[in-house]
Amino acid sequence: MPCGPQSRDTVTLGCLAVDFTPSSLTFSWTQGANSLENITQYPSILKNDKYLGISQVQVSRQDWDAKKTFQCVANHLGERRTSAPITKPCKFVFKSPNLTTSFSLDEEKQQASFYCFAKDFSPRTHEIIWQKVGSEKASILDETSVFSEGRNDTNGAKLYSAASLLTVNPTELTSGATFTCVFKGKESSGGSAGCTQAAVDINIIGPTYRDILVKQSGKITCQIQVNNGQLEKIFWENQDNVEMAGTVKTEGLKKKEELVLDITYDEWHQGVERYCVVQHKDILFPFKIQYKRQKSGPAQRPSVFMLPPVEHAKNKEVTLTCSVKDFFPEEVYVAWLVDDDVVDSKYKTSTTSPVEKEGSYLVYSQLTLTDDQWKQSGVVYSCAVYHESITNSTRSIVRSIGFSTADKNNLVNLNLNISEKCKA
Repeated sequence: MPCGPQSRDTVTLGCLAVDFTPSSLTFSWTQGANSLENITQYPSILKNDKYLGISQVQVSRQDWDAKKTFQCVANHLGERRTSAPITKPCKFVFKSPNLTTSFSLDEEKQQASFYCFAKDFSPRTHEIIWQKVGSEKASILDETSVFSEGRNDTNGAKLYSAASLLTVNPTELTSGATFTCVFKGKESSGGSAGCTQAAVDINIIGPTYRDILVKQSGKITCQIQVNNGQLEKIFWENQDNVEMAGTVKTEGLKKKEELVLDITYDEWHQGVERYCVVQHKDILFPFKIQYKRQKSGPAQRPSVFMLPPVEHAKNKEVTLTCSVKDFFPEEVYVAWLVDDDVVDSKYKTSTTSPVEKEGSYLVYSQLTLTDDQWKQSGVVYSCAVYHESITNSTRSIVRSIGFSTADKNNLVNLNLNISEKCKA
């Protein structure tokens, strides 16, 4: 069964064996035909002349969300007992839509049309019906419904939208006539009956790409939310399961806590393991969530290009685009500079999330300028790309352009050194 806190990348599963003696017991975990690692087994506990044993395993959230099946095996004196299959239960979310309506009259076609829009509802199964003064569907010429799958909400649940068009004869529009759009959501008949809320939710946030790639150091943050009971102690452990000095908190612990740990670029690059450990007053064993930067291949240097500027005559703006592609792994940071200074709040910048393509990644970063900013004489605009594969003295690739160099499509891509100001 799923137990304890979860992270963005992993889910912790637990297995309990009871009423055995003597105390010698070993656990193993499988996913299909594969044996799992990252197993924690706690010492057997004596209770009423018999023992109970507990084991936990961390599995990837990707496998868990894909509804792969996991099993726990307990071996006691040569006898193997296998747990029931463990699979992520169906998550049922019910959310009512935002309903809006509108009306139009086509005198030429002698038609009256009513529109009903249902936005951001869940689950998908639904029905939209029309009523006229309490009686369903009067003299209807046509009724059309469309459906679309929309965004995810803040909890990751899929939300849906639908629209219904009702066309009636104008003779139905008698004085005082009322047409009503009624949305009926339908609950799924299957799925999970619900899950018990974990006593503690734990989420680990890694260092920002700017900090780790530009400043060569960053911070790992362990976010702790207590849903039931009280915390006793929180701290960080290293890969040898040793408490890390200066990270222990035992006094004044609140329902929400953050535990911050410094990490150097070398530690991050090498993939060192760190564990956020949370001890709860009502739970026998501590929760441990691992942080480890995952990397699955050799680093590949990005190709960086400054694209020709795009002028927006209507808004009197110019957009510069920096194309960064063919790099691996995905962690990359793009900074924009005006001459030798990092851009401030006077400038608008945006960078896409990394997109995977044939085993490597690409991003686009844009700087939006006013016409006056763009046409300043002698001003150079640069994008600086930081990635672990870049090993020159500035640890970056820079591409630059200015109004004079861009004139008449005379685009220049230059490698430049970056001022220390960019690293601040």
